[in-house]
Amino acid sequence: MTENLNQVPKVPDVTQEDVEKLKIELTTTKQGLEHVVDELKEERRKRREAEEKLNPSKPIDEVSEKVRVALMEDKKKQAELNRVKALEKFQEENKEFHPDNDPGGLKMALLQKELNGLKTDDAVLAEDFLSLLDKAKRLIPTIAPETPVTIVPPASTPITATPPRVRVESKLTPKEQQAAQSVGWTEEKFLKIKTAQPRFVEQLLSR
Repeated sequence: MTENLNQVPKVPDVTQEDVEKLKIELTTTKQGLEHVVDELKEERRKRREAEEKLNPSKPIDEVSEKVRVALMEDKKKQAELNRVKALEKFQEENKEFHPDNDPGGLKMALLQKELNGLKTDDAVLAEDFLSLLDKAKRLIPTIAPETPVTIVPPASTPITATPPRVRVESKLTPKEQQAAQSVGWTEEKFLKIKTAQPRFVEQLLSR
Protein backbone atom coordinates (compact mmCIF):
# COMPACT_ATOMS: atom_id res chain seq x y z
CA MET A 1 0.00 0.00 0.00
CA THR A 2 2.83 2.33 0.89
CA GLU A 3 4.56 1.61 -2.36
CA ASN A 4 1.51 2.66 -4.41
CA LEU A 5 1.35 6.10 -2.70
CA ASN A 6 4.96 6.87 -3.44
CA GLN A 7 4.65 6.14 -7.14
CA VAL A 8 4.50 9.23 -9.50
CA PRO A 9 1.85 8.99 -12.22
CA LYS A 10 3.28 8.69 -15.65
CA VAL A 11 2.61 11.49 -18.18
CA PRO A 12 1.49 10.06 -21.48
CA ASP A 13 4.01 10.56 -24.22
CA VAL A 14 3.17 13.29 -26.80
CA THR A 15 4.10 12.20 -30.24
CA GLN A 16 5.00 14.40 -33.20
CA GLU A 17 1.74 13.32 -34.79
CA ASP A 18 -0.19 14.74 -31.83
CA VAL A 19 1.68 18.05 -32.16
CA GLU A 20 0.84 18.30 -35.84
CA LYS A 21 -2.84 17.64 -35.13
CA LEU A 22 -2.87 20.44 -32.54
CA LYS A 23 -1.27 22.85 -35.01
CA ILE A 24 -3.90 22.01 -37.62
CA GLU A 25 -6.70 22.53 -35.09
CA LEU A 26 -5.27 25.89 -34.00
CA THR A 27 -4.89 27.03 -37.59
CA THR A 28 -8.45 26.00 -38.40
CA THR A 29 -9.77 27.78 -35.31
CA LYS A 30 -7.80 30.94 -36.17
CA GLN A 31 -9.12 30.95 -39.74
CA GLY A 32 -12.63 30.52 -38.43
CA LEU A 33 -12.25 33.51 -36.11
CA GLU A 34 -10.80 35.67 -38.88
CA HIS A 35 -13.74 34.75 -41.09
CA VAL A 36 -16.18 35.76 -38.33
CA VAL A 37 -14.36 39.08 -37.86
CA ASP A 38 -14.52 39.78 -41.60
CA GLU A 39 -18.24 39.03 -41.61
CA LEU A 40 -18.79 41.45 -38.70
CA LYS A 41 -16.84 44.20 -40.47
CA GLU A 42 -18.84 43.70 -43.67
CA GLU A 43 -22.09 43.75 -41.71
CA ARG A 44 -21.13 47.03 -40.03
CA ARG A 45 -20.16 48.58 -43.38
CA LYS A 46 -23.51 47.66 -44.93
CA ARG A 47 -25.39 49.00 -41.92
CA ARG A 48 -23.44 52.30 -42.03
CA GLU A 49 -24.17 52.72 -45.76
CA ALA A 50 -27.86 52.08 -45.17
CA GLU A 51 -27.97 54.68 -42.38
CA GLU A 52 -26.22 57.28 -44.55
CA LYS A 53 -28.76 56.73 -47.33
CA LEU A 54 -31.61 57.27 -44.88
CA ASN A 55 -29.96 60.26 -43.15
CA PRO A 56 -27.41 61.82 -45.51
CA SER A 57 -24.98 64.01 -43.61
CA LYS A 58 -23.84 67.33 -45.12
CA PRO A 59 -20.21 68.41 -45.18
CA ILE A 60 -19.17 70.36 -42.11
CA ASP A 61 -17.99 73.33 -44.19
CA GLU A 62 -21.36 73.68 -45.92
CA VAL A 63 -23.24 73.62 -42.61
CA SER A 64 -20.86 76.15 -41.07
CA GLU A 65 -21.29 78.49 -44.05
CA LYS A 66 -25.08 78.35 -43.77
CA VAL A 67 -24.90 79.10 -40.06
CA ARG A 68 -22.57 82.04 -40.73
CA VAL A 69 -24.88 83.49 -43.41
CA ALA A 70 -27.92 83.10 -41.14
CA LEU A 71 -26.14 84.90 -38.31
CA MET A 72 -25.13 87.76 -40.62
CA GLU A 73 -28.71 88.18 -41.86
CA ASP A 74 -29.99 88.23 -38.30
CA LYS A 75 -27.36 90.84 -37.40
CA LYS A 76 -28.42 93.06 -40.34
CA LYS A 77 -32.09 92.86 -39.36
CA GLN A 78 -31.30 93.72 -35.76
CA ALA A 79 -29.09 96.62 -36.84
CA GLU A 80 -31.87 98.02 -39.06
CA LEU A 81 -34.38 97.89 -36.19
CA ASN A 82 -31.93 99.65 -33.89
CA ARG A 83 -31.23 102.29 -36.57
CA VAL A 84 -34.93 103.15 -36.78
CA LYS A 85 -35.21 103.32 -32.98
CA ALA A 86 -32.16 105.59 -32.77
CA LEU A 87 -33.55 107.92 -35.46
CA GLU A 88 -36.90 108.22 -33.66
CA LYS A 89 -35.15 109.02 -30.39
CA PHE A 90 -32.85 111.53 -32.12
CA GLN A 91 -35.81 113.36 -33.70
CA GLU A 92 -37.58 113.50 -30.33
CA GLU A 93 -34.51 115.04 -28.71
CA ASN A 94 -33.77 117.33 -31.68
CA LYS A 95 -37.17 118.76 -32.64
CA GLU A 96 -35.84 120.68 -35.63
CA PHE A 97 -35.27 117.36 -37.43
CA HIS A 98 -38.74 115.99 -36.64
CA PRO A 99 -40.99 115.62 -39.73
CA ASP A 100 -43.51 118.02 -38.17
CA ASN A 101 -40.85 120.76 -38.05
CA ASP A 102 -38.94 119.78 -41.18
CA PRO A 103 -41.25 120.15 -44.19
CA GLY A 104 -39.91 118.30 -47.18
CA GLY A 105 -37.19 116.65 -45.06
CA LEU A 106 -34.65 119.32 -46.00
CA LYS A 107 -32.85 119.36 -42.66
CA MET A 108 -32.79 115.58 -42.61
CA ALA A 109 -31.19 115.72 -46.06
CA LEU A 110 -28.36 117.83 -44.61
CA LEU A 111 -28.01 115.39 -41.73
CA GLN A 112 -27.97 112.38 -44.04
CA LYS A 113 -25.32 114.02 -46.22
CA GLU A 114 -22.97 114.26 -43.23
CA LEU A 115 -23.96 110.79 -42.04
CA ASN A 116 -22.95 109.29 -45.39
CA GLY A 117 -19.40 110.45 -44.75
CA LEU A 118 -19.16 108.50 -41.49
CA LYS A 119 -18.35 104.83 -41.06
CA THR A 120 -21.61 103.11 -40.15
CA ASP A 121 -20.85 99.48 -41.10
CA ASP A 122 -19.87 98.51 -37.55
CA ALA A 123 -22.96 100.06 -35.95
CA VAL A 124 -25.36 97.47 -34.51
CA LEU A 125 -26.75 98.82 -31.24
CA ALA A 126 -29.17 101.73 -31.03
CA GLU A 127 -26.56 103.62 -29.00
CA ASP A 128 -24.10 103.26 -31.88
CA PHE A 129 -26.51 104.84 -34.38
CA LEU A 130 -27.52 107.58 -31.94
CA SER A 131 -23.87 108.52 -31.47
CA LEU A 132 -23.38 108.71 -35.25
CA LEU A 133 -26.47 110.93 -35.65
CA ASP A 134 -25.21 113.32 -32.97
CA LYS A 135 -21.82 113.47 -34.68
CA ALA A 136 -23.42 114.12 -38.09
CA LYS A 137 -25.47 116.95 -36.57
CA ARG A 138 -22.31 118.63 -35.27
CA LEU A 139 -20.75 118.36 -38.73
CA ILE A 140 -23.55 120.24 -40.51
CA PRO A 141 -21.93 123.50 -41.67
CA THR A 142 -23.43 126.73 -40.39
CA ILE A 143 -24.05 129.48 -42.92
CA ALA A 144 -22.24 132.61 -41.78
CA PRO A 145 -24.01 135.92 -42.52
CA GLU A 146 -22.40 137.95 -45.24
CA THR A 147 -21.05 141.42 -44.53
CA PRO A 148 -21.38 143.74 -47.51
CA VAL A 149 -18.09 145.30 -48.53
CA THR A 150 -18.08 148.74 -50.15
CA ILE A 151 -14.93 149.71 -52.00
CA VAL A 152 -14.39 153.48 -52.19
CA PRO A 153 -11.66 154.58 -54.62
CA PRO A 154 -9.17 157.22 -53.41
CA ALA A 155 -10.07 160.82 -54.25
CA SER A 156 -6.93 161.22 -56.34
CA THR A 157 -7.73 158.20 -58.48
CA PRO A 158 -9.58 159.19 -61.61
CA ILE A 159 -12.71 157.21 -62.23
CA THR A 160 -12.71 155.80 -65.70
CA ALA A 161 -15.60 154.13 -67.35
CA THR A 162 -15.14 150.38 -67.78
CA PRO A 163 -16.97 148.32 -70.34
CA PRO A 164 -19.85 146.36 -68.87
CA ARG A 165 -19.17 142.70 -68.22
CA VAL A 166 -21.43 140.16 -69.78
CA ARG A 167 -22.63 137.74 -67.11
CA VAL A 168 -25.57 135.47 -66.44
CA GLU A 169 -27.88 137.14 -63.97
CA SER A 170 -28.88 134.98 -61.02
CA LYS A 171 -32.26 135.24 -59.37
CA LEU A 172 -30.64 134.42 -56.02
CA THR A 173 -28.89 136.76 -53.66
CA PRO A 174 -25.28 135.96 -52.78
CA LYS A 175 -26.47 134.63 -49.42
CA GLU A 176 -29.05 132.41 -51.11
CA GLN A 177 -26.42 131.18 -53.56
CA GLN A 178 -24.14 130.23 -50.67
CA ALA A 179 -26.99 128.41 -48.91
CA ALA A 180 -27.90 126.50 -52.06
CA GLN A 181 -24.28 125.43 -52.59
CA SER A 182 -23.94 124.25 -48.97
CA VAL A 183 -26.86 121.83 -49.32
CA GLY A 184 -26.09 120.82 -52.90
CA TRP A 185 -29.17 122.40 -54.54
CA THR A 186 -29.41 123.95 -57.95
CA GLU A 187 -30.76 127.47 -58.33
CA GLU A 188 -33.98 126.10 -59.82
CA LYS A 189 -34.50 123.72 -56.89
CA PHE A 190 -33.81 126.48 -54.37
CA LEU A 191 -36.40 128.75 -56.02
CA LYS A 192 -39.01 125.97 -56.00
CA ILE A 193 -38.45 125.26 -52.30
CA LYS A 194 -38.42 128.97 -51.56
CA THR A 195 -41.84 129.29 -53.20
CA ALA A 196 -43.29 126.18 -51.54
CA GLN A 197 -41.68 126.57 -48.10
CA PRO A 198 -40.66 130.22 -47.58
CA ARG A 199 -40.46 129.89 -43.80
CA PHE A 200 -38.03 127.00 -44.02
CA VAL A 201 -35.80 128.94 -46.43
CA GLU A 202 -35.81 131.86 -44.01
CA GLN A 203 -34.69 129.53 -41.22
CA LEU A 204 -31.98 128.12 -43.49
CA LEU A 205 -30.69 131.59 -44.34
CA SER A 206 -30.67 132.64 -40.69
CA ARG A 207 -28.31 129.83 -39.65
